Amino acid sequence: MKNIQHPASILKGFNSLEKVFVGTLLIPLKILRKALNLLAAISTRSSSSINLLIKRVKHPANTRTKNNPAFELVRINELPGFTKIAEIKGGIENIFLPKIVGLSNGGFISVNMPGDYLCKLDNVSFVPYSDFIRDENGHVANEKLLRKEYDVLIPRDRDIIEIKGKVILLVKESNKTHLKVALNLMGTYSNNWAHFLAQHYPKLNFLNDLPKSEKINLLIPKNSDPHIRYLIKQELIGYPHIGILEVDIESEIVCEKLFHVSLGTFLADDGYFPTPLECLISNSTLKFWDKKAIELAPKNSKQWRRIFIGRTGNRSLKNYDEVLTYFRDKGFEEIFPHFLSMEDKIKVFSEAKYIVGPGSSGFANSIYSQAGTKILAFINSFRYLESYLVGISNYKKHEFWFMSGKDDNLEDMNSSYEISLNEIKLFIEGNDFLYN
Repeated sequence: MKNIQHPASILKGFNSLEKVFVGTLLIPLKILRKALNLLAAISTRSSSSINLLIKRVKHPANTRTKNNPAFELVRINELPGFTKIAEIKGGIENIFLPKIVGLSNGGFISVNMPGDYLCKLDNVSFVPYSDFIRDENGHVANEKLLRKEYDVLIPRDRDIIEIKGKVILLVKESNKTHLKVALNLMGTYSNNWAHFLAQHYPKLNFLNDLPKSEKINLLIPKNSDPHIRYLIKQELIGYPHIGILEVDIESEIVCEKLFHVSLGTFLADDGYFPTPLECLISNSTLKFWDKKAIELAPKNSKQWRRIFIGRTGNRSLKNYDEVLTYFRDKGFEEIFPHFLSMEDKIKVFSEAKYIVGPGSSGFANSIYSQAGTKILAFINSFRYLESYLVGISNYKKHEFWFMSGKDDNLEDMNSSYEISLNEIKLFIEGNDFLYN
């Protein structure tokens, strides 16, 4: 391509600033420059090679075997036996952007959301913690790679060795499990709570469309999160022909017949820079969540709890103890949702009036919270464009805010950060956040 002006040139004259407005969002200049540099690199590549911008991070298993097979990337409807069984139509939908304290008052973008559908495939295989589906003829499908959003995102499927155009080199597993009929509920991050809720849980919306004349194995990895198992078991009540089968994560699952669900909802595995298009929660997913929350939450819960969702490790507040003490003095209780039983977790969030803390998948439990719940999530600058939690809150009629501070590393999506306690106090007191 000739005579293309480097996109970063639009920053000329802004070098003395720390942040600039892009639309209604105030973006750190360092992050914007990184994004524009990447776009410049992309602009010099043909569209067929964009996805190969990514030299994948290798899973330890990728060095375990030799003679790993190469596959040709195809669309899923090109795999053997593809038959669409049921469908929920997509269309133009709004993705809501977060309110960010001191930066943005929210908004939305309209996207072309694919629909959801259930299909059948014959004689295909896959490995746990991967979204690739292989056939016996050297073809492989991975729906996320064909989405436009993945031009600048990174797949983290555990069996990837290398991607070169439409040629995919995958790990060859010597341990194989052969099944007659299966429904796959595994994927790249299927054992992560937030990813499971968005990318796998709504697939159970199609249980009633599966044939009742066949015994079907619903597949999950061994040692799955007990909260994930709880939700699946609740959904399988009334479906005696469908049973849970835990599979060895170091194996290839070979199915004579595979029932597969494709969702319009989309969560990226990883990315080069922040973008609201790395997380698209469809209306059908939001409706599914709301229906299940109504079924599982205690009836007529009183809305009174003040919850501080605890977090340890990276991507957290550097002044965590100071901030926690402030909120404890305001009547908040520190909780770690993954340590609760699923029944207790649902009860606690259904009673929540206020939810605060460092942003994490624990906030996804707000699907069980009532309308009017107020939520303040602290987050680093790399992630404050994420729309996952905003979608839930908009649908459930919560008041939701992100608040960011000073990151250790603006280029690290898992950077820890510090938010001045005075800034937190100013927001809480200046916006009557703790008073309805």
